[in-house]
Amino acid sequence: MWGNLEMLHSQNSLVQSSNYYQRPVGEANKQAGLHQQDDYRLIIVLEPVQTLRKHFVELAHKSFTWPVQIFEASVSADVTGLSTRKTPALVVIDVNSSDRRGISTAGEIWAKYPDAKILFWCSSFKEAYYQQIQLMAPPQGIFGIVLKSCPDERLMHAIQSLVVHENTFIDSDVRRSLHEEPAANGKLTRSEYETLCDVMLGLTDKAIAKRRNLSARGVQNRLAALFSKVLRGKHSWLRESASMDVYNLRTRLIFEVLRRGLIDSESLALLDDELDTWITEQFGV
Repeated sequence: MWGNLEMLHSQNSLVQSSNYYQRPVGEANKQAGLHQQDDYRLIIVLEPVQTLRKHFVELAHKSFTWPVQIFEASVSADVTGLSTRKTPALVVIDVNSSDRRGISTAGEIWAKYPDAKILFWCSSFKEAYYQQIQLMAPPQGIFGIVLKSCPDERLMHAIQSLVVHENTFIDSDVRRSLHEEPAANGKLTRSEYETLCDVMLGLTDKAIAKRRNLSARGVQNRLAALFSKVLRGKHSWLRESASMDVYNLRTRLIFEVLRRGLIDSESLALLDDELDTWITEQFGV
């Protein structure tokens, strides 16, 4: 169902506004009055705070010389339910949205529009968000991350970087918040991240092997990579110095993930739901 969505045209075209009332999503494209020409850029703004949403719209208009059509939404359902044949030029998502579905909304948008550029606009940013964004982005995916505290000039630069220059943009403040992240060779691959999620959910090596279609050796190799990248080799030199195993590596891995926020509680809840579905399909329980 549609919530309260507003349509605004740029200053280069006739300025008009129309409210979208409760109606089935399937009728939205027919009744919403979308531009019938292709001489405009479609921008979607998901931001629960109206004043911030309006401020972003103003900056978006200043960032382009061509006509734009902007849809404003306060909840994720209004965005994921949007039906349009035109790939959005830019989708702006508040990661810390009130319904706490910012990241998953981005995944749904990319599944529908792989070429869409997504700008994550957030009050605060966690390492967990960065990992999830990198892993869910399609191969051609272009995204940006900026804090709401950044200057307007930087936000406009981020918008132009994504839409005009088609470059990924990471706010310098966000980069600093990720300064503890290891170098490129310490980044987790998609398969390693999947195994990390399985460990966080409490699966045994045999269960991980069955779920991911791996051999026992394959699971051990992934775990070894996780211990090296996430624990950063601390366990190895500590074992040599103490002449004994000081850490239970699996438990320490979970501790480090929670400490650094690589996977947050909200993500774990969604992962657990997926696991329940897999268990039901595999074992009928």
